[in-house]
Amino acid sequence: MTNAHDYMKRIAFLLLFIAQLTFSQENFGINFPGYERDRICNYYNQLVLNKPKEVRFSIVQERDALYFETNDKNWLAGLFKDEDDGIAIDVVITDRYDCDLPHPEASQIRGRLLKPVYA
Repeated sequence: MTNAHDYMKRIAFLLLFIAQLTFSQENFGINFPGYERDRICNYYNQLVLNKPKEVRFSIVQERDALYFETNDKNWLAGLFKDEDDGIAIDVVITDRYDCDLPHPEASQIRGRLLKPVYA
């Protein structure tokens, strides 16, 4: 019984995201840096690239919500130096990267952007 319940729950979750993709994309006022991207994002890129091996982070699902999870609160604090620093999750359907399909267009948002959470 539990397997059938989990299967239905996963199907419902997938349908929810597919339904959300049919609506216009909201960027929640996020300004993407464009040509100054490397300069503006350098601090964060370095923070992720130079993170110690023991620091882990991932996106986890609990019920109908997604969360950013890490095992190091000091590293996480480095991501949010300023009060307008935040994090947003871009949910992408895996079919987008199916090898039998043409390469997807390059864009900042590749799926459904969820509302950001700020420091």
